[in-house]
Amino acid sequence: MTTAAQTPTEVRLRAYNVGFGDCILITITYRDRSRRHLLVDFGSTKAAGTTLRTTAEALRDETQNEGIAAAIVTHQHRDHITGFATKPKRSDDPVAALKPKLLIRPWMDQPEPSRVGRQSRRHAQLLRSLDSLVNVTKQRALRGSPITSLLNLQLVDTAASQVLADWEANGTRTIYVKAGDRPSITRYLPGVSLDIIGPPTVEQVPFLASYDRDDPEQFWARHQAAAATIKERLEWTIADKDLDTLAGADGLGAAAWLANRMNDSQRSNLLAVARGFDSFLNNTSVIALLKVGARTLLLCGDAQIENWSHALALADALTPGLRARFEQAGIEPPEPDGLAHRLANIDLYKVGHHGSKNATPKTLFSLWEDQRAGAVPVVTVMSTVDGFHGERTNNGEVPRRTLVRALRTKTTAYSTHMLKTDDPVHWLDLTAPTIGAGTFAGRRGRLTPEH
Repeated sequence: MTTAAQTPTEVRLRAYNVGFGDCILITITYRDRSRRHLLVDFGSTKAAGTTLRTTAEALRDETQNEGIAAAIVTHQHRDHITGFATKPKRSDDPVAALKPKLLIRPWMDQPEPSRVGRQSRRHAQLLRSLDSLVNVTKQRALRGSPITSLLNLQLVDTAASQVLADWEANGTRTIYVKAGDRPSITRYLPGVSLDIIGPPTVEQVPFLASYDRDDPEQFWARHQAAAATIKERLEWTIADKDLDTLAGADGLGAAAWLANRMNDSQRSNLLAVARGFDSFLNNTSVIALLKVGARTLLLCGDAQIENWSHALALADALTPGLRARFEQAGIEPPEPDGLAHRLANIDLYKVGHHGSKNATPKTLFSLWEDQRAGAVPVVTVMSTVDGFHGERTNNGEVPRRTLVRALRTKTTAYSTHMLKTDDPVHWLDLTAPTIGAGTFAGRRGRLTPEH
């Protein structure tokens, strides 16, 4: 039970300017002037005038009197976790030493997923198996090729993952969550609630396991001989359970690509496989509604449309295309349950996937427009850097210019790339009262919303 002294009075979201990545520190101030901190991701694949080590030291300095009460690791891409391991020696690492009391992760990250069905457990095993394959590919077969650059930039950071495992083994309570969960966090963050609206399980959204909309079996097709071919041609050392998984009836068609001899003409195929796995990892992202007093924050990692689809169904905001995908999968989408009102009335949205075109559903904007007439606009914050991923020539640039335009037009929009690379502060603060009316506002000198 929250006491009067533990009533939140203010919430601040600090977005550190880590370039192409996320590092969000949410600080809650209470009536007795105490503070609690929630860290959401920490990683980058493209720096912005500083280093992850510098940011790690800033995190340590900001939280050292209180510690980190809880952390959410939305998913295991490097640009979301690599900051957890910035020094080879763990005892010298500022953030590794800030072991949180509570750690929240997506259900796919659990070594043996529980509270999910057989198909979901199979999906998690396939992801782990493909992770093993692409890492061996990176280490042994593709030095100097474009695929190596992609893998180094995006895929799972082993050292950082080990930090998370060490936390769990040494007293951090770890909760693996799925859509529909409402883990109790008041012990760690009094007056705060958390509703998980993604990722769904494969039973909830069967097409979660197929990313490519035009050819849903491009990466997840059945291919009985794939793993055996890999073993024969490339002599990789891969765990037998991973080989068995990949060769099974529900194995990965991607393995067939990886079994090729990897000459120059085949590397574009391998790059496509790596990008496919990259997309799968995005769809493991935690999507959460964080309620602090009267304020609600929507946090979504890099979730893409397959991940969002379950929440959009509950909000009665499915597009015809998404509804057709449920029909093709042979299941009915879940019935609306009032989530539309809650999504429409959030105070702050952390823009998904650094402003990528495939991570912020257009129907979110429709909900805001339909139900917020005359209300204070939603505040949005994006952590990104220009010109690092994608090309404007194929409408794939990140951040996507049409999305940025919509954010600037329809919301009060902030972004870390508003900060100059020579700014010694390197963070963006948005603060709001948690009692009564109010919204998030920037409080850093000349910092103002984008126009």
